[in-house]
Amino acid sequence: MEAWEKARAWIRGRISEQVFETWFGPVALHELGEDAAVLAVPNNFFKDWLSNNFADLIQEALLVETGRAVAVRFTVTAGDAEPAAPADPGGPHPPAEAAPDATALPEDPDVPQALADIRDPRFPFDPQTTSYFLGRETVLCVRRKGWARVHQNLFAWMSQNARDATSFFGLPPGSVVELGVRVQI
Repeated sequence: MEAWEKARAWIRGRISEQVFETWFGPVALHELGEDAAVLAVPNNFFKDWLSNNFADLIQEALLVETGRAVAVRFTVTAGDAEPAAPADPGGPHPPAEAAPDATALPEDPDVPQALADIRDPRFPFDPQTTSYFLGRETVLCVRRKGWARVHQNLFAWMSQNARDATSFFGLPPGSVVELGVRVQI
């Protein structure tokens, strides 16, 4: 436990206090083995964010404080429940989860569920009273050489018939501000 507290202090000195409190305040050491550290986090959002943005910093801090390189893994705790049991310390340890492909977006994103996953009593958040700012493109059909008029019209028609952002993302009506640009085809 002492090594983790020293590693946290090392991390605190390298990032802003607000970032530290937000992302490392709720993190606890679950297990520190010879070749792996398992950190307990409050939800999957924290797990993904720390894996994708701070795993290298955490590994460096633990290397500095323990004198050995360790893999960093995360386990999600549910409220006051005990964290999931760590893997067998004698067995192989998989590396920290890789970042998902940013281009692989879900067909139907579940934004309300994602917002529910990041709820934290320290940060009051009401999805019904929050404003959401989204980017949007408006497709305008103009004459261009090389494009058949039917292709231009078909593309413009398909763009106009796409679902609106509020229903696509499952956001509360009246709370979405769409900022956009006109694209000429």
